[in-house]
Amino acid sequence: MRAVFILLVSVTVGFGFLLSDNFHTREELSQIKAQNTLLIRENVVLRNERDAAIANLVAIRQEVVQLAEKNTALEMHIQKLDSDIQHLQIQNTNLQNKVDGIQPLESPQPSRPNPIGPALLLPIFPASIAVTYLFVRKKKQQTQPNQVKPDEQRRTSVQLTDREVQKVIEMRRAK
Repeated sequence: MRAVFILLVSVTVGFGFLLSDNFHTREELSQIKAQNTLLIRENVVLRNERDAAIANLVAIRQEVVQLAEKNTALEMHIQKLDSDIQHLQIQNTNLQNKVDGIQPLESPQPSRPNPIGPALLLPIFPASIAVTYLFVRKKKQQTQPNQVKPDEQRRTSVQLTDREVQKVIEMRRAK
């Protein structure tokens, strides 16, 4: 009997130990599940951020390619302009050499006063004075006040109220 009692106590203690261990294992399992859920959410957020970063990287790479193409085109344009500048400098040098070759052939002539110049100005001067006088006289005649017109042609501007306009119309109809 003592062996049965020890067996019963051993089974009870073992069963209690198993229950306690089971209880602690379930608590740990629920904590691990909560951590797992949290890590899954963080993983999703990180994947979304990674996908956004990859899309941004692709866009930046495309922009780099476009800028590289523009840079290449601008460098080619600069090279073309440099060759045009060199070509124009060569042409300028050739033309300057031609000008330098032509200048010694020209013989400088002494400058003499032209006797025809004053002879032309003398008749023009009195004629211009007469024309100026006629223009000034005509302008003065235009700016002088005109003679007074007869009453039928005279116009006077006055501001009237509506009632005054009606009275004037009635007076003119009465005439």
